[in-house]
Amino acid sequence: MSGKKNKPSKATQPAPGKKSSGKRGIVKNGNAGANATEDKPVPQRSTIFGDWTGKTPVSLLHEHCQKSNWEKPEFEIKKQKDNYIGQVTLSQRNKKTAQMQTVVFTTPSEFHLPTSMEAKHLAATYALHRVKSHMPLHRVLPPQHRDYWRQFDALKTAANAWQYEPDPFTAHAPINAPKKNRSLPSKEHAASAVPMPTMQARMDQVKVREPEMDEKMRKYWQSLPSVQMGSENRELAERVIKKSKIAYQPLPRKHSKEERKQLTDELVRMGFRAAHADEALDYSVDKTAALDWLCLHVPEDDLPANFMLANYNPTMTTISHTVQSLGRDWLIKRMSAIGYPESICIEALSLANEDESKAIEMLQWRLTHGNEELPTVDPETIDQEELTQLCEDEVTALESIYEASRFQKETDKTGRQVYSIFFDVQTNPEKKKHREKLMIQVIIPKDSYYPFSLPLFTIECEGLPSYLKLAFIKGLVEEAEKNLGMPFIYM
Repeated sequence: MSGKKNKPSKATQPAPGKKSSGKRGIVKNGNAGANATEDKPVPQRSTIFGDWTGKTPVSLLHEHCQKSNWEKPEFEIKKQKDNYIGQVTLSQRNKKTAQMQTVVFTTPSEFHLPTSMEAKHLAATYALHRVKSHMPLHRVLPPQHRDYWRQFDALKTAANAWQYEPDPFTAHAPINAPKKNRSLPSKEHAASAVPMPTMQARMDQVKVREPEMDEKMRKYWQSLPSVQMGSENRELAERVIKKSKIAYQPLPRKHSKEERKQLTDELVRMGFRAAHADEALDYSVDKTAALDWLCLHVPEDDLPANFMLANYNPTMTTISHTVQSLGRDWLIKRMSAIGYPESICIEALSLANEDESKAIEMLQWRLTHGNEELPTVDPETIDQEELTQLCEDEVTALESIYEASRFQKETDKTGRQVYSIFFDVQTNPEKKKHREKLMIQVIIPKDSYYPFSLPLFTIECEGLPSYLKLAFIKGLVEEAEKNLGMPFIYM
C-alpha cells in the first residue's frame, strides 16, 4: 500500500444539498474500531498465589471464625529488617461473663516473608493450624501454604499439644507432677553386695518440710491491717456471689487425673478436706481459684486455721448486759455449739418463750422435716408407770452395754434426763492417726413422752464442723422415728 490516501468514491459521497453527518470515511456502527482492539493483549492480574483460584488463607480464617461465633480476626504485621512477621488476634465474647476473651497467635520467627501481604496470609495459615491441626485443612490451601502447614505439623509435640485445642479460649497448660530425683548409686554402694543401713542413712530418709513463710515474714503479715465485715453484710455478700451465675461455673474442660491428684494433694496439705478440694476443682482452673472457692463455700468452722483470723468476731458489740441478757446469750451459744446457726437459734428461742428444750426440739424437727407441723402426743393414751419402767429398763441395758467410762446418766437442773455416750473417732480421713473424743447426748425433757416422742440429740466434738454434726443428728432422728413406741437409745 502506498502512503497516499485513497480518494473517496462517488458512492460514498453525500448527496447534493445534504450536509455530511460526520467525518468522511468513518462508518458509524457497532464494529467501529474492532480491528484496533483485537491487536492489544489483555493484561493478566498477578497474585502472590500464582494461578491459584481457590480461597485464600485469610478468607478461610474469616469463615472459620464466623462459623465458630468468634469475632472478626485482627491482623498485625511487624517489620523486621527487610522481612515481615504476621500476628493474628482471635476474640470471643463470653456469654456468661460478657467479657471479651482474646488469643494471640504469632507466626514463628523463622517464617519471615519479604512482603506484608504474604506475612498476613501466612499468619492466617498458622492460626488455622493452631485450631484445626487435627483436620486435613491443608488440602484447600494454596500449594505453597500446604508446605507451610507440614512445617507447622513438625512444631507440634506431645509437650505443647494443649496449645492446639480447637477452642483456644479454654486451653491451658497441664500441671505436670514433679519428677522424683533419682540419685545414682555411689561407689561404696556398688562395691557392697548387701549394704547395711546406718543411723545417718535413716536420718537422711526423713523428709523435713520447710516452712512456707519464715518467722519474720509471718509477723509482718500478721501486723498488716485488715478490714472485717459484719456477719449480716458478709452473709449477704456470700449469698449474692453463690447465687450468681457468673461466678464459679463448671469448667468446660476437666482436669486430667494427674492434675487433679496433684492439686487435691496440695489443698489437703493446706488443711482442707479431700472431698472439699475435689469439689472445688470442678469449678476452678488452678490452685488459686480453688482456694477462693473453698474459702467462700466451706463453713467457717471447717476451714484450716491459717485461713481464719484467730481474733475474728463479726458479732462483737459494746452493749452492756443484764443478768437476763447474759443468761439468754449463754443459751444461744450452747444451742449454736450443737451446730445450728446463731440467727436461727435466736428465732427458735423467741418462738419457744425462752424454753431451751422446746427450742431445740423445734430446730431438730425443722432440720429433718422442714416446715412440716410438729406432731403432738395425746397424754391420755400413755401409761405413765409403763413409761417410767421402760426408761429404767433401758438405763440398765445401757449400763450393761457400755463401760462406766463411756456412759453417763445425770439429771440437770431443769429435771431433764441426760444420757452421755462417749466415742473415740477419726474426724479427718486425711489424718489417720489423729483421733478425737466425740460425745452423743440424748436428752429427755421432764414433760417428754419418750419413747412415744423423740428425745433431743446433741453431738459434741471439737474437730467436727457444724454441718457434719447436724448431718449426724438428722440421721439419728430418722433412725429414731423408725422405732417410736419402744426404747431405742441402746440400739
